Amino acid sequence: MVDDLTKLCARLNSAGFTCMDDMPLEGFTRTFVADPFGNRIELMQKMNV
Repeated sequence: MVDDLTKLCARLNSAGFTCMDDMPLEGFTRTFVADPFGNRIELMQKMNV
């Protein structure tokens, strides 16, 4: 869980890690990124309704 998914993805992208959208989950924005070893790391932010 993160507080600012957009900001985190921008930092990751500038460091050479691509954030990819994930399947929707009600109430959350989701993306994932692969670490240098190929592990999938899920990042989620609760949506403000």
